[in-house]
Amino acid sequence: MQRLEPPRQARTTPATPPRLATFSICGRCSRTAQLGVAIATRFLAVGALAPKARAGIGAVSTQAYVNPYHGYWMMEGMAEGLLRCIEAGEAAGGDKRGKQSAALLVVDREDYPLIDLRVDEHSEPVAELRRIYGVYLRDYADTLRALPTRANPAGSRGPAARPAGTDGQASG
Repeated sequence: MQRLEPPRQARTTPATPPRLATFSICGRCSRTAQLGVAIATRFLAVGALAPKARAGIGAVSTQAYVNPYHGYWMMEGMAEGLLRCIEAGEAAGGDKRGKQSAALLVVDREDYPLIDLRVDEHSEPVAELRRIYGVYLRDYADTLRALPTRANPAGSRGPAARPAGTDGQASG
């Protein structure tokens, strides 16, 4: 008995693009060598486990069933571009399962991140991430740049930043 096969149909592009699932982007700024990751999904607190970045090494984001070790194993003007890409992914349909969380991670030269923003549970996580990024720029970016570094362990507000001959004590 011969088995009948259904007729083959030509592949056609769907009228509407398929809905996406988790989407992320990793990038490197060619001017500053900063590394960054942005991600959005229908998964609680995605920024806690999925994005990883290490200064001078690399950036990665795991997806689907997250295994945070993948990020570590792969690594042994950036933030704005990452946000725009995540916003474009959202505009293209986003995660087909819905919206819940988003994250933005940027590393520069230090072991700690330059930017580590997370929206762990929100009805519009990408828009909320954009809003929080604005707060970061307005209220925190300059302060965080003054933190201790490898080159200046006291930070720019500590003793290493004081003019020579001063001890930081009030005179009187």
